[in-house]
Amino acid sequence: MRRAARSHFSFDVALDFAVGWNILFGPSGSGKTTILSSIAGLLRPDSGRITLAERVLFEQATRVDLPPDH
Repeated sequence: MRRAARSHFSFDVALDFAVGWNILFGPSGSGKTTILSSIAGLLRPDSGRITLAERVLFEQATRVDLPPDH
């Protein structure tokens, strides 16, 4: 679960992507770009955990926050 707050916008999301192609869709302003930017390391979530293939990219509790180039 991650929480991202941007001035007037806050959401909680839990995602589990399958191997291969995945599509993230929703109405304008629903947080698609925020989710992708968080996964890419361009935005730092306020809390939560982001993993990719068992590798922790971000975890607020343990203060892991890998830069985008990692």
